Amino acid sequence: MAEPPATPPIAGAEPVAHGAVAFVALPHQVRITVRGRDPDAALEDAVARGLGFAAPTIPNTVTRAGARSALWLAPGTWRILGAPDDDAAALVTALRAAIPPALAGVVDVSDAYATVRILGADARQSLARGCPLDLHPRAFGAGRCARTLLAGLDVLLDQRDDAPTFDVEVRRSVAPYLWSWLTGAPLDSSGLLRPSYNFL
Repeated sequence: MAEPPATPPIAGAEPVAHGAVAFVALPHQVRITVRGRDPDAALEDAVARGLGFAAPTIPNTVTRAGARSALWLAPGTWRILGAPDDDAAALVTALRAAIPPALAGVVDVSDAYATVRILGADARQSLARGCPLDLHPRAFGAGRCARTLLAGLDVLLDQRDDAPTFDVEVRRSVAPYLWSWLTGAPLDSSGLLRPSYNFL
């Protein structure tokens, strides 16, 4: 097991619940971006060798194996989410060993992002306040993901199950604002949202 990351991990905050929806700041997670130059069978096979399971080829879908996930971002490009006990350096090494550099780049982006989990019967309504996607279950269900906007921020949305449970990945630098927007944190004296949880 590698040493903890140099930047502080995001410790799980106590969930904030409003009626039938709850918000949880997830702990630090291994995140790897595999960005292909051209989508092709050789790249897909190489990614599968490095991961131990096939990454999705259907747009905006997710494949999972145990606690690992692969999210489709673009043709030949995926976000890999590691298991809790994964070592980012070891996973990057395994992927780079399997994927020729001529096919794709493999980059550890673990410290660049934070994830807020939104769950409960009203999770869709909570997201719909600030997300332009059609989040109706017929259009966006379990196993779907999308890069979109939420509260004016670029996010990666991943629906994990039909409860429903959504994971919202956002750049760590703006995570406090998203958390405040979602949970309804009060304004400070300057009129800005006062974060109720420190992600940094």
